[in-house]
Amino acid sequence: MKSGGFEMFKKTKSETFEKINHRPLTVGSIVWGKKILKMVQKANKNGADIIELRCDTFPFRNKEKLFEIVETVCKKTSLPIIATLRSPKEQGRQALKPHWNDEERKEIYEKLLPIVDFIDIELSSNSIHQALIQKAHKLQKKVILSYHDFRSMPEEKDILLLVKKFKQLSGDIFKIAGMTRNLEETIPFLYTCSRLNSIDRVFIAMGEKGNFSRIAGFCFGSCLTYGSISQKTAPGQIPIARLTRQLKMLYSF
Repeated sequence: MKSGGFEMFKKTKSETFEKINHRPLTVGSIVWGKKILKMVQKANKNGADIIELRCDTFPFRNKEKLFEIVETVCKKTSLPIIATLRSPKEQGRQALKPHWNDEERKEIYEKLLPIVDFIDIELSSNSIHQALIQKAHKLQKKVILSYHDFRSMPEEKDILLLVKKFKQLSGDIFKIAGMTRNLEETIPFLYTCSRLNSIDRVFIAMGEKGNFSRIAGFCFGSCLTYGSISQKTAPGQIPIARLTRQLKMLYSF
């Protein structure tokens, strides 16, 4: 079936959700570009299960334009959509200054909630995440609560404190990404992931030395992995086509 020149993905969104923790799900992460709909099409064709729209990369301050683009993307694909409006505190990529402040981010997320399937909010965004989580759950949408360290790998004791906060907030998926320098830092990080089997989680070791975690993470309990479409949104991110090919070879799905 086709719609507007796009090949519609055959799986329904509910089927995708059911596969969380049964096989690694790939997220095609899309940044702003004039050919954003072509990038959505590329994500579909290259085996993405979910699309992440990095709304913090959209280079304009017109909120209505942002809503219009996200709504158009949602109409052009049957893949579930994650809306991410990353705080500049955690490497947000907003092209304009000043960045969206927390109150503006909250307003944008609230407007996007009815049309997307997930929102990704930082655990550090204390002024907005609690209200957004409640509204998301009322609409039966999922909330990824995330933490990103672009300088080092979080230690287990710090990860466990973040998990405690995640549980208190009733998030749906816990996501943590740290910058690794070597294998010796990455293995304990993934081991911590393997012990947190009471929650859905995503563990990513960023950087070239940790990109194997994007493929092998499922062995340790990580339920999602992110691949690039046009350009990387994090250090060490793997192009979506290569990522899905390697996952299929490893996990035989």
